[in-house]
Amino acid sequence: MSLPSSYPPSHPLFSPTRAPLSEGAAAETGKRYGIAIVGNDKIIDWLLPFLESYLATNSTLPIYLIPYDDNVAMTRRAAEIYGATFIEEEPKEIDKLAHELYPGLFNNNRRRLRKLQALALPLDEVAYVDVDVILFRDFTPIFGRLKPGECEFIVASPSFEYVYNNRKDKYPFLRDVALFNDGFWVTSNKYLQLSDFINVIAQDAEIFHEVRKRGQLFAQPLVNFVVHRRGLKIKYLPHRTRTSTRRQA
Repeated sequence: MSLPSSYPPSHPLFSPTRAPLSEGAAAETGKRYGIAIVGNDKIIDWLLPFLESYLATNSTLPIYLIPYDDNVAMTRRAAEIYGATFIEEEPKEIDKLAHELYPGLFNNNRRRLRKLQALALPLDEVAYVDVDVILFRDFTPIFGRLKPGECEFIVASPSFEYVYNNRKDKYPFLRDVALFNDGFWVTSNKYLQLSDFINVIAQDAEIFHEVRKRGQLFAQPLVNFVVHRRGLKIKYLPHRTRTSTRRQA
């Protein structure tokens, strides 16, 4: 699939020359809110509809596109057209962590950990979203809800089957925790940073590998593990999907 120069259609909402509305409602609070996504040309057929839905519903929020790998010629063009900030900085710390956790020639899906780069963006609060969805609602109301000791990590749906195995019950900090789908989350670098992932794994890598669910699962067990190990207060979005077992990576 290619991106013609006239794509998207000529319409004020989709015009690449339309001035970005990066401040939005955040200007009222003085805080910086935004959306982070990961993409490459392999999933361009998902990325383009997502970006169109973003413009239709959330153009007042800045959006940052994290490259999954170097296969990003069309992805880079899409970011330009839709007003997304394409992240040029190579995530060396994340890739190093991914190689340490998932070594081997056949573990290229470890790049899914690149979603953690969302935690390094110049934002007070960030919403990470997988691009295999369409946005129908304004995300603005989900921001400004974080509060220390009460709400530090917001998720949309649980994932009961694709996080840990039964050995998790050996560890008190993993008992009775909220197991979540990592395809959507909201947090702040006040509560969670990339350094937390590095430090937790440096200390508890053995426990992580003992309890993590196998089967082409990479980021989802890790994000759950670090959030649980740090004891962050997890909250679900209102009207969440209560029975979701959606598989993530």
